[in-house]
Amino acid sequence: MTASAQPRPSLGASHADFLRAVEAALAVRLDKLSHEFQDYAPESPALGGEDLVSLLRTQVQSGGKRLRPTMARLGWCYAGAPAGTESDLVRLGAALEMLHVFTLVQDDVMDRSDRRRGLATVHVQVAASHGEAGARGDAQQFGDSIAVLVGDLAHAAAEHMAAALPTAVHRLWRAMVMELVAGQALDLAGAADRRRDLPHARRVAAVKSGAYSIQRPLTLGATLAGALPEDVAALHVYGDHVGRAFALRDDILGIWGDPAVTGKPAGDDLVDGKPTVLLALAHERVTGPDRALLDRVTAGAIGPDEVPAVMDVLDTSGVRLEAERMIHMEVEAALAALDRPDAAGDLAEIAHRIGWRTQ
Repeated sequence: MTASAQPRPSLGASHADFLRAVEAALAVRLDKLSHEFQDYAPESPALGGEDLVSLLRTQVQSGGKRLRPTMARLGWCYAGAPAGTESDLVRLGAALEMLHVFTLVQDDVMDRSDRRRGLATVHVQVAASHGEAGARGDAQQFGDSIAVLVGDLAHAAAEHMAAALPTAVHRLWRAMVMELVAGQALDLAGAADRRRDLPHARRVAAVKSGAYSIQRPLTLGATLAGALPEDVAALHVYGDHVGRAFALRDDILGIWGDPAVTGKPAGDDLVDGKPTVLLALAHERVTGPDRALLDRVTAGAIGPDEVPAVMDVLDTSGVRLEAERMIHMEVEAALAALDRPDAAGDLAEIAHRIGWRTQ
């Protein structure tokens, strides 16, 4: 029987054990970082009794869906979950989660976000400590600088864990990191250039968010398990569609999500004039008096008090409904890419959960 024909293990109760192992691996890595960093950690009142590792530890342990380790395990299960690869899968899951923290900390600086997972973002927390200590210099610049360093530390920790993975897996890892950085650059440049065309917005969503959140973790897990090329190809297509659904739902939650559930403010993407798929759709649809308001969104010229008016325009123009339709189509296309009924159960469930999540 070939690897493709073997029965696929399901996530089941053992997935909770896997996530606990990932958490343990993260804790071990953080403890080692703390030991390695102790001779260099500044004892500064401006840091409010924290150091880079403790700030990173708070971010790693502040919750989150652990989506990327879950997708890696789904890919690994799809390829047969071979014995002897479990420890590498845990290492991969921990590396993915640490890389995710890197992106969150630095994205928060770039986006000027105040809250993440219900907590003050790193740059905001450190700026406040700087101010409370009466420290010299600009508090915001100090907070931004420390947050960038915390992100750098997370990236270094993720790379340390990924370096021990098999060569074929590490090759895909490097491609994923390059995509992630390129996607962020596309996002920033698109906002600066006032890009509102739908192809650009969809490309940013796919590369910046969908690829490293869904598609790459799936194929990394499958490659670790020695998947056949046709299985990797099927997961690649599935992951692309689910990743696009993930990014679209992110855009919707960024505007209409409940901050008490999402852990971050709603409407920031509109205030920042980010080149999302929603705004690209709006520019195709909205005319008349509402167009002037939309153009001000594009220019990054609206304030938080104007967000409800923009939300109303997006609703009445059918943009939100169209985004929901697109999510449905992406999920259906993802499931159509899977030609193995025995593996579709968990993958179908996760696709629906991602497409219609509330946080």
